[in-house]
Amino acid sequence: MGSTVAEELLLEYPQRLNKAIIYATSLDGSNVATALEGKTPDDPIVLRQIEATTYWKEPLDKLSAITNQVLFMIGTSDTVVGVESTKTIAMAIPGAWLVQFKNATYLLIMEEVPGEFARVIQVFLDIDETVVVK
Repeated sequence: MGSTVAEELLLEYPQRLNKAIIYATSLDGSNVATALEGKTPDDPIVLRQIEATTYWKEPLDKLSAITNQVLFMIGTSDTVVGVESTKTIAMAIPGAWLVQFKNATYLLIMEEVPGEFARVIQVFLDIDETVVVK
């Protein structure tokens, strides 16, 4: 759900963000809700988030308007959101970064490659991609 909130902020309030890091996002939230069925804690807050996610549809036609620097990250074996969604969204934003972790799943950030994940983020945050045209 965090990725969808970040994308909405990029579209509605781009001046409030410098850069955005989006991990494991989806074109269609209902697919994510289905993939998470029975795998989440029986917590009312988590269940409400999954319900809200169910109605998310990516506004692909608006993404080209994003001018912020954006980094997308995904594991190539992610079965929760699926790799293709993240790739499609990243390609729709001019200049967006896309980093794919080979054979990693949805758990890459916590269990599989947290150090590498953090290093990529640090590189992204350290780089100033702004070019002044003379």
